[in-house]
Amino acid sequence: FPNPTKSAVELIYHSECCDRLAYRVLDMQGRTLIQNEQSTTKGDNRIHLDLTRFSAGVYLVEVINLANQQRTMGRVVKIDQ
Repeated sequence: FPNPTKSAVELIYHSECCDRLAYRVLDMQGRTLIQNEQSTTKGDNRIHLDLTRFSAGVYLVEVINLANQQRTMGRVVKIDQ
């Protein structure tokens, strides 16, 4: 949220237990622009992604649960300010 964005998005990841997840933002050429890991708690977890330094365009967001390797992909649209 919000999507599209001018600056940042916040992802909400629901976890059934305490896990570790990895996430990354990729451009449409497949280059990794942001990559990080974080611990989760049971329930909704928030991931803040600052996209202010990126050009307008479409970006892929991948979230991976490191415990079971479940992958979720989504798109974020960055628009000019």
